[in-house]
Amino acid sequence: MPAPAPAPAAERPKPPDAATATEAAAINTELEVIRSRGLIARLVDDMDLTADPEFNTALQEPSPWSVDALTERVGLTGAAGPVDPETARLRTINTVRQAISVTSKKATYLFDISVTTNGALKSALIANRLAELYIDDQVRIKFAATEY
Repeated sequence: MPAPAPAPAAERPKPPDAATATEAAAINTELEVIRSRGLIARLVDDMDLTADPEFNTALQEPSPWSVDALTERVGLTGAAGPVDPETARLRTINTVRQAISVTSKKATYLFDISVTTNGALKSALIANRLAELYIDDQVRIKFAATEY
């Protein structure tokens, strides 16, 4: 049986060139910037998400089956004290960051920002506000680069 003929040049996949690799790296960098702790911190502060029990676990009713509740019930420890505001803020930032997913649209410069919460409207508001903060941040950085 004869060997199959090689595919025409137009059908063979091309290895990525340096420009494509650089573009992909730039897009991946922007994806990480959108999910960065600094930008998420601005989002948390801007939308006062530390006041939202879905993100600030210190505001949630403790489960009667949590480790803290069980150990307190058997007398091994006392009730946990209140969480200081900065710790609550840092925990909220982490929780919000876990709720956010950012992906790029194939062969475009577009990003999809999705947020998973208990409500569709809340998710949309947070995703849209994060996009606005990202754009504001990019404009501010570019403007600062052009100042003397």
